[in-house]
Amino acid sequence: GFLAAPLDSRGLDAIDSPTLILTQRGDALHPLRSGEVLYDLLPNATLCAAPTARFWDRRLEETADLIAAFVAGRDVSSGQIAKASPCTFKTKKRGRRSADVASSAGA
Repeated sequence: GFLAAPLDSRGLDAIDSPTLILTQRGDALHPLRSGEVLYDLLPNATLCAAPTARFWDRRLEETADLIAAFVAGRDVSSGQIAKASPCTFKTKKRGRRSADVASSAGA
């Protein structure tokens, strides 16, 4: 669950900009469920769930590459980035959900 007050989700479904949500398993402060809730509410979202709570800060260069690719408009949930990452990706565009994508490294 959430450690803080629940997120006011009013209006999140109106945000049509592509949104990258980075989350991780095993993190009490930023639980995976928080990212999943945002993913469910945002219509044009990509969720990247890391396998551990310390994943992002132990792989700074990979994290920066992932963010840079997303900002550049590349599909980070498929292709080389997803295949090289142990993260699990989910992508949806304008409310249409794609199949979950698990990278080959994490499978």
